[in-house]
Amino acid sequence: MKLPFLLIFFLFSCTQMKENYRARVCHYDGAFEEGNNDAQAGHKMRGEYVADKCPDRVKADVRRGYREGYTTARTNSNTGVVVHKNEKESHYRRNTNNKMCIENFGKKVCGYGCIESYGKAKCARHPGNNCLDEYGKIVCGSNCKEESGRVLCEWRE
Repeated sequence: MKLPFLLIFFLFSCTQMKENYRARVCHYDGAFEEGNNDAQAGHKMRGEYVADKCPDRVKADVRRGYREGYTTARTNSNTGVVVHKNEKESHYRRNTNNKMCIENFGKKVCGYGCIESYGKAKCARHPGNNCLDEYGKIVCGSNCKEESGRVLCEWRE
């Protein structure tokens, strides 16, 4: 009699844990926080692992949020993150003047405003520049921002 009850309790607990994870992480801000926490704890980047647990429709935002949270923590190790909210999404101010290095699949890249996306990693060559993902291609340049899925920069490297 106890075995079926324990089995039902276990299944319910697993389902509840999965739902709690999705509610906490499966959106841009939650993934940003997860990436930021991982970087501060010294863990390797695991954006794909985090996104795989989320619904397909939000995976791109989760990857981007995690990556930006991770790189923000790595570049701003001694400063806090400033969050500015508007109607569309949250924007994060990053210090891209500090040189950093990231490792992706055994390959290390160094520069400024580094990101990892879809198994690739890239850094800007000049201080103050940043990198963003544009449909699986990493674009670096001056004051780059994302609008409607495209990366717009004052100038690209």
